[in-house]
Amino acid sequence: MKRLSLFIVLMMAWSLGFAQSSTYRESLRVNLTSDGQAYMVGFLAPQSNGKAVVVIPGGGYQQTSIDKYYAWAAFFNRIGVSMFAVKYRMPEGNRRIPIDDAERALQTVHDSAAAWRISPRWIGIMGTSAGGHLASTMATQAPEAIRPAFQILCCPVITMGRVGSHKGSVDRFLGKDAASDKVRAEYSSNKRVDAHTPPALIFTSVDDKTVPVEHNAMAYYEAMVKAQRPVSIQIYPEGGHTGTSMVSFRYHQAMETMITTWLNALK
Repeated sequence: MKRLSLFIVLMMAWSLGFAQSSTYRESLRVNLTSDGQAYMVGFLAPQSNGKAVVVIPGGGYQQTSIDKYYAWAAFFNRIGVSMFAVKYRMPEGNRRIPIDDAERALQTVHDSAAAWRISPRWIGIMGTSAGGHLASTMATQAPEAIRPAFQILCCPVITMGRVGSHKGSVDRFLGKDAASDKVRAEYSSNKRVDAHTPPALIFTSVDDKTVPVEHNAMAYYEAMVKAQRPVSIQIYPEGGHTGTSMVSFRYHQAMETMITTWLNALK
């Protein structure tokens, strides 16, 4: 994996010239691929506590938009956390494409941690839906040097098994390998939890008909409990699929409170 030059990253941030006092405007933008198809938008906390979160949007591995996640930046920056939203490429049957983009995003934040006033040991990940699958894949399978320190998952796609999976995500992520139960199990994050999996905070809604809670969010929670890893889960009575990712969600303020308390308690 090629590392982006710290000098280039700093020059890009400087050239954009955004005021750090603003929590709604991006601080920097970094290409993750040479053609710019994959890129990362950063919002640096004016008063950093050293923590950072890399946000992976959803979209069923068919499409993804990072713009709506910019609204989360105000919250994270307010509590001292720098946020980075990732626009990753679609797999179209080649799972290494989004995996490589997510790994590059984590590597870039690690490489620039000192310049961005971030502690390398406190770089976490957050993902929604299929983005939750990619985030949990990073949490369970990324190289140790860039493995996230924590994970926040919203109505995540977890299983790629034959029961309870989101078919579109499975087909587009695995391609022809969707025929293999062995590969399906390899990328079912609940089957990859071990003693090194970072703490997880999971949000979901009981009425999610797209990604069944019992086979996904709950399956991951149970795997974390079985492995004796720190985990918390909140299942809301409504919200459907992806409701928890929206700042307009009825329980969003409660989510912010829980995330703040949970992050502050991490040791």
